[in-house]
Formats: sequence, C-alpha cells, structure tokens
Amino acid sequence: MGRATLAEQVAPIMKSDVLVPVKDGRVELREPEVMTVVVVGLPTGSAVINMGKMGSLRGIEDGHRKQSCDYLLVCRSGDRDEAVFIELKRTLSDERKGMEQLRWSPPCLDHLRSVCRIEYGASPRRVPARFVIIGEKSSPRLAKQRISGGQALPNVSHEGITIQRFVGSRIRFSWLKGVRT
Repeated sequence: MGRATLAEQVAPIMKSDVLVPVKDGRVELREPEVMTVVVVGLPTGSAVINMGKMGSLRGIEDGHRKQSCDYLLVCRSGDRDEAVFIELKRTLSDERKGMEQLRWSPPCLDHLRSVCRIEYGASPRRVPARFVIIGEKSSPRLAKQRISGGQALPNVSHEGITIQRFVGSRIRFSWLKGVRT
C-alpha cells in the first residue's frame, strides 16, 4: 500500500466543523447571503476545507495578508495530490477582491502540508494547485442570467496565478481540472 493521500492525512487533524461533508462524490459549498454551489464528481477520499472556519495564522497583522478564499479542496488525481482553491462571488463583476483572496491562500496549504509532514513523517513536497472563482451570475445588471448547470468563462491571470471562472450553481469537478464533459 502506498503513502496516504494528503486528503487522508488532513481529515483527521482538522476540527470537524472545518471539514465540509462529501457524500457520493458531491459537496455543497455555501457562502452565506452570497450563493450555494454544488460540485459533483469529486474523487473518492477528497477533503473539502471551509477556509473561513479554518482561520488564519496567528501573529500576522490583520489586513490583506490574512485574506483567503472560501474553500480548499484536496484530492488525489491519478498518482498525485492536487488542491483547488475556490472563491464564491455573487457576481463576477466584483471578482477583483476574489482574485486577491485566491492569491493569498496558498500559505494555508503549505501550513497543512507541514503539519502533515510532522504528524505522519511524510507528505507531498509540492501539491499542484488550481484557482477558481464561481459566480452566481456574471453581471448584476442581467437579472435573468442565473445559470444552474454551470458555464465556463475565459481564464484570467492575476499576479502570477491563472484563475478559472465559472457561472452557475452546479459545477462538475472535471471542469475545475480544465476538462469539459
């Protein structure tokens, strides 16, 4: 048997209210008073972390350095661990703040990997990450534009990261990996 996945290592060390339940390859991501998104087709053994409940590193001054996205999804894809940082926005017209939240999120993954390395004696040295913003609609002016099945929009670059953008309340996990089915 091979090394435990990062998701398997992370799950037992997290507080139960920080982990979002995954059932039958499906997870519901909620941002109160903003939106709810269902992600389907998650790999078995995936861990989904509510970053708002995880908190930030103590000792860092409040402000932009403490920003993070809404969710971190950790899974095994083939023979490697992967991470997807997800930010939920009501509309994509105000996505600039979401892009910054995504940009400041990777230190949380680095911290989790370090904790797992100490706890278990091994963890992946590098975990490829993707960055995703999901909006309920793309513009506040388009009232009838809500899309339930999910629609991909062009990727954008922001401060050295590529961000995938989607509109909708139901997204396939394969889309988060850049595979449209």
